[in-house]
Amino acid sequence: MSKVTNLSYMNNECFIYNTVNESVKSNSTTNDNLILFPGVNNESSSDDTHFIDPSKDEYEVFAFKSSGDIQKITLHFVSTQPSSHKWRDLAIFSIGCNIGLRAGDLLSRTWGDIIQNGKIRDGVIIHEEKTGKKRKFHLNQDCKDAIQLYLDNTYQDISTIDLNDYIFPSRKGGHITVRAYGKILKQAALSVGIDYNVGTHSMRKTFGYNVYKNTHNIELVQKIFGHSNSNITLRYIGIDDEMIKDGYNGLDLNITQYANEYLNSYVSIVNEM
Repeated sequence: MSKVTNLSYMNNECFIYNTVNESVKSNSTTNDNLILFPGVNNESSSDDTHFIDPSKDEYEVFAFKSSGDIQKITLHFVSTQPSSHKWRDLAIFSIGCNIGLRAGDLLSRTWGDIIQNGKIRDGVIIHEEKTGKKRKFHLNQDCKDAIQLYLDNTYQDISTIDLNDYIFPSRKGGHITVRAYGKILKQAALSVGIDYNVGTHSMRKTFGYNVYKNTHNIELVQKIFGHSNSNITLRYIGIDDEMIKDGYNGLDLNITQYANEYLNSYVSIVNEM
């Protein structure tokens, strides 16, 4: 039997399998459908390989906390080889980081959800797939600019667009899936040298992280995300990690300084003898 270690991060789960030659029972997933876990030593040493299930974007991923990393991803999409979908991919990234929706709720939107009377709406009300609850989100100017850039570069006219069409179509029909976009975003991050783990939840976490940094109001972020308490929100957007790090780095007990002062004084005394 494979020994499975379940590392839980709130709603995010990472499974580490010691033995790679056995099937994983959950969801009838086999090893053929598993991929190497990024960010760990994946050099295979018999039974010490790490895997994740790519059909789920629930393992621990992180927000894009620096403007530099956001710029890197943006420029990757803009400068990538000619592709009609690069503008779609950029729009998803821009809007996803600006509204904080779960990826499933974002990618399934139609043009009719965000356009009314030939104009981009200011606010949109949806029913969340996960909770079934109504959720209103606002399209700020950055979102509107991203949508217009997308339309301009895909030669679509906002006044004549079919409102029943998906905003973010897939080559295979329908809308692009969470799994497919997760792979695109992960590859973009790897291409620009981002070494922490990213996925579609990174966009939602980036939104929450920046709202908190701009307002220092964790209750606001908690309310937007619908979390039951603010501690969950702090962990989710990665603020608790920063607070813990600051706690360590803020300590200065001067132990080494005391030791050096004693040694220096001792050396001075010896030299004077």
